[in-house]
Amino acid sequence: MSCTVFEVIILSATIIYFVYEVAKGSFEGGIKSAINFCVNIVNTLAALRFTLPITEKFFYDKISNIVTGLIAKADERVSTIFLTEEFNTLLTSIMFSILSTFVFVGIFWILRVMTAILLEILYRAIPVLNSEKLNNLPNKIIGGVVGLISAGIFGAISIMPINNIMEVKKISLGGELIEDKYSIILDIHSPRVNKFYELIHTKAIGDRLFDEITKTTLNNREYTISEFTDELVLLNEEIQRISDIVNKEKINPVEVLNEIDKLADVFTQITVVSEEYKVNCINGTLNYILHNNKLSFLFKKTEFSYKSVEEFKEDLEILIKAVNTIDSIFNKLA
Repeated sequence: MSCTVFEVIILSATIIYFVYEVAKGSFEGGIKSAINFCVNIVNTLAALRFTLPITEKFFYDKISNIVTGLIAKADERVSTIFLTEEFNTLLTSIMFSILSTFVFVGIFWILRVMTAILLEILYRAIPVLNSEKLNNLPNKIIGGVVGLISAGIFGAISIMPINNIMEVKKISLGGELIEDKYSIILDIHSPRVNKFYELIHTKAIGDRLFDEITKTTLNNREYTISEFTDELVLLNEEIQRISDIVNKEKINPVEVLNEIDKLADVFTQITVVSEEYKVNCINGTLNYILHNNKLSFLFKKTEFSYKSVEEFKEDLEILIKAVNTIDSIFNKLA
């Protein structure tokens, strides 16, 4: 497996960070290192507290505009039926959540630098912490060990957005992958660094923080980004298949009906979108193919208005038979 430029940078930064933390811990000794460690735990909790309010205040509108732009460039037929305001909200939530993780790391490091300066002033003001008695080999070894633990934990926290950013790459938008437009950002992940933190058992800490930061409530249920992106992937794959069929020069109504049946099956598996959205998607696709194929002149005043996915599933066999019968009669008369 070859390394990208970004992965080389991330690997190098990880090595440098570990060496720095161990050397700093050894130099400062066990007591100072332990104090630094505890303060950085507090910094982590403080960053967690302020991340979402800061991200929402400064970035939410920008993210919403990006998502609106992406949807505007999607296929018009797909956009009208599937990429509704509710879908816009879902996609905005995902991008907001991902950005929040980077904001969290930024806040954490700002706090860390500020508290490090304050601690250094404090250490110089307390003579006992600079005593020669503390400057011995056992104390230096303890400091180095604390530094190593700090590097493992806070390194995993710092790399957390990069290790988890692949969640975004799962999502397509009417056939246009988000990763096509943001490939530079999305290619900064590092499988090797990810594996390293797994081996030292601190990746789970970063993953837990990632889930906590990206947690969101949709349709009265709480999701982590991993959960609702998995559901959106299922939905988007089906949207893409339907889009490919309706974009053909000649629409085959039976083929689309079968694909809508698969969409209905997908809807039974996902909870991240509302029942209203599901029904509107089915009715919208049915009405589109009804009015855009060779039999459309027969259905000028017909509109499907199912009230539930189950209702459509019950009628599907009748619909397919009806379309096949009409198509057969039309072919004989042609």
